[in-house]
Amino acid sequence: MLQINSINLGDCLELIKQIPDKSIDLLYTDPPYEQHFAGGGNLGKRFEYRKKQMQELSSFDPIPFLEAVKPKLKNFHAYIWTSKGLLNTYLNWVEKNDFNFNILVWVKNNPIPAYNNTYLSDLEYCLFIRDEHCHWTSGLGYEKYRKAMIDNVANNTVGHPTQKHLWMVKKAIEVSSKENDLILDPFVGSGTTLLACKELKRNFIGIEINEKYAEMAQNRLRQDNLL
Repeated sequence: MLQINSINLGDCLELIKQIPDKSIDLLYTDPPYEQHFAGGGNLGKRFEYRKKQMQELSSFDPIPFLEAVKPKLKNFHAYIWTSKGLLNTYLNWVEKNDFNFNILVWVKNNPIPAYNNTYLSDLEYCLFIRDEHCHWTSGLGYEKYRKAMIDNVANNTVGHPTQKHLWMVKKAIEVSSKENDLILDPFVGSGTTLLACKELKRNFIGIEINEKYAEMAQNRLRQDNLL
């Protein structure tokens, strides 16, 4: 069994095997997915560092991951960030398993200003997948149930290339779980999911393969006196 309320270092496909079946209440995670940054000249050079970071995360097959995590959830109940290019892969799997789904979007007020023969890259997608009998918290107020989450790209003071806003993560966890539930994030990254869990009094299992990011997440939790 993996350590609860801790970050477990290693390959999630291997470590997930140690989680007992039907033990996880909610999956909230941001797996690797390729992002494309259009634009040439000085603009392209300005964001070259960002492209290099993303190339490290660009090869990810969702299906083995979904099949590995499926038996660990009490009912399939998940928020999974993804790219437009991977949506069909996920949705074909969702249809095959007869799950319900919705697509949430982060609308960025300040996207990278690259629009040469293309629309701005001002959206990121979060796929919400749920089976029957999953928890749903009603009565939290109108804004908690919006599918569009509008905010600037975060000032990256942590050092992770795909950091999400804490408020976005907290909103989903608050709607789709209750206190003391067990939340799984197999791609911890900068640790935002874990921070949200602790602030909302949820338990968590975190998995991260990259030692640098695991240490980054540990430091964020320690700074907030949560570890």
